[in-house]
Amino acid sequence: MQENRLKLSTKLGFGIGDIGGNAMFMIVSMIIPAFLADTLGLIPILAGVAIWVARIWDALIDPIIGPISDRTQTRLGRRRPFLLIGGIFTLIVMSVMFFNPHFDTATEQTGLFIWATAMYCLLCTAYSLFNIPYGALTPDLSDNFREQTSLNSWRMGFAVIGTILTAVAFIPIRDIFSPDESVDKSLGYWITGTIFGALIMGVTLITFFTVKEKKPESAPDRSIMDVLRSFLRVLKNKPYRIVLLTYAINLAGITLISSTMTLYFKYIYHNESGSAIALGCLLLMTVLSIFGWNPVIKRIGKHVAYAIGLFIIAGIAVITFFMAPMFDQVFMYIMMGIAGIGMGATYVAPYAMIPDTIEYEQTKSGKREEGAYYGLWTFFAQTGQALAGLLWGFVLQVGNFVAPIVNAAAHKNAATGTQAPETITALRLLLGPLPAVFLVMAGILVLFYPINEKMYKEIMARKRA
Repeated sequence: MQENRLKLSTKLGFGIGDIGGNAMFMIVSMIIPAFLADTLGLIPILAGVAIWVARIWDALIDPIIGPISDRTQTRLGRRRPFLLIGGIFTLIVMSVMFFNPHFDTATEQTGLFIWATAMYCLLCTAYSLFNIPYGALTPDLSDNFREQTSLNSWRMGFAVIGTILTAVAFIPIRDIFSPDESVDKSLGYWITGTIFGALIMGVTLITFFTVKEKKPESAPDRSIMDVLRSFLRVLKNKPYRIVLLTYAINLAGITLISSTMTLYFKYIYHNESGSAIALGCLLLMTVLSIFGWNPVIKRIGKHVAYAIGLFIIAGIAVITFFMAPMFDQVFMYIMMGIAGIGMGATYVAPYAMIPDTIEYEQTKSGKREEGAYYGLWTFFAQTGQALAGLLWGFVLQVGNFVAPIVNAAAHKNAATGTQAPETITALRLLLGPLPAVFLVMAGILVLFYPINEKMYKEIMARKRA
């Protein structure tokens, strides 16, 4: 209906906010692990534990912030106050997160670990404060199906911009303020972290000022036990369990790759900025391949396409382990581009499978609990990333990784920007066979997903009956 149409300014204002969410996602998964181990000088195993703690914290608070925003009542609406507070808080925490307190890394690892963990948890809190209510804004802006679809289309477009911008620009901007010949990149990280914090705050505030929520329906009064019972009911849904675990394992593998990329290019190719180009190739091909995967999914099914995408990435990971040492970094750019084709399937398929599992359960039990489905989805995704962070730190610790600023006089390799042979092997494992194992496991698991097009039509026929 005409009266339900949203202004273009509202759609633009809403969509641009996801630049911030995706920029933060890339910073958390790609930038911070290397920053903790390579610049702060936190030993890898403690860096991995810090990542694990922060990710678990994030997984726990996400399901809490959503219901709190549901029950918030202000003259600004129920979601917009969180955008305002979360955006400003993000700028502050980003600046502090990337500030190097210069603990003595030889004697004060415990203090540095507590600092890093606390700052990382604060950053995850800031992320959740603006991103969870932002994700819930769509139905609060319009109840028109087509307008909601349009809003999310704008959102996805800006999400791509935020992802690629962060992947290709963060390290080069850092190097402007901390040139390549500088061993200590602390100043560059702090300035760049503050710049991106200001960017995230800016786009979040644009959303805050340009959208207006419609008056919400009253939220149901649910206790914590009600929420837990709904989670348990959802976990009885076998198709959902399969795609849920597949996605968590998938994210663990991808997190190992993204967390390692910067260090891989720095210590193997001696060109840290090359990681930005590699990630740019990966993401560009991911975006372009999404359009090609849609007809493939229609032809062979969502779960088969998902599995193929995972196997493509795993295959590229194994190829790079064996063949990358024979070639220069251009080879890696090509490999990341091919991996991006597989990544496209992992972007499209899982989110297209969740609604199918919800319809499946509704025909069986008559219940429809989307909030519980997406709440568990976020929790398991964060858990997969947390476990990947822990494994990442353990492998680098076993591989004797040494930060360039840690005891530089005693560790010649670190002082000169190189690493020992066992560290190079650890980096190659983290970008090759280890993520490949996770990706192959996920690919095999998703093949047991039972809902194909024929079954889905039967589900919908029973629903309409």
